[in-house]
Amino acid sequence: MRVIVVVGGLLLAPGVLRAQTMSGWQLDAWVGAGPSVVAGSWGGVPGRRLLLGTVSWARPLLRSRTIALSYHGEVMPVAVLTGVPHHFEGWFYNVAHTESVFVSMPTDPGPVLGAGLMPVSLRISAALGSRTAAFLDAGAGGVVFTRAVPEPDARRLNVLAVAGAGVRISRWVVGYRFVHVSNANTAPSNPGLNVHLVYVGRALTWR
Repeated sequence: MRVIVVVGGLLLAPGVLRAQTMSGWQLDAWVGAGPSVVAGSWGGVPGRRLLLGTVSWARPLLRSRTIALSYHGEVMPVAVLTGVPHHFEGWFYNVAHTESVFVSMPTDPGPVLGAGLMPVSLRISAALGSRTAAFLDAGAGGVVFTRAVPEPDARRLNVLAVAGAGVRISRWVVGYRFVHVSNANTAPSNPGLNVHLVYVGRALTWR
């Protein structure tokens, strides 16, 4: 997070934002993936990998000659989290059926499909050339999976928070993002999921 703050200061250094209407929406599509990590007070579990396919949109709100502040949002039609164990539950009986044991345990780790939406986000971008720009963005939303993640006793529906940085070169977009997923303590378990995600994509519009 310190790196993002420092880079943000460098981006804002060339000028001060002023209110000014800018026309046109900016549309991007990208795919990214990365491993899960344990991140101190953010919690987390190791051994998972997250893949995201995203379509994002942005519309400038404020700008100077080289700096722009934009409203930014994303829809994530493809989300895949690997290494998530299933939750096995069952009764075991002895031959005489006089005693029984109920067993509940995680087993058979596998991938889980999902989708997400991030309607609340801001992006700060700085022009580095006629067709090149660097940017920072941060936002929040939600993501739902077909079963509980990242553990069987967590929850399918989770809150999503992201922060990252990237660069646009002509129509190509390359970036890094820290992704945090949490059920906000609405399930028996809330270990959290933290992912260092690297992505690459295509700018569908440029204005």
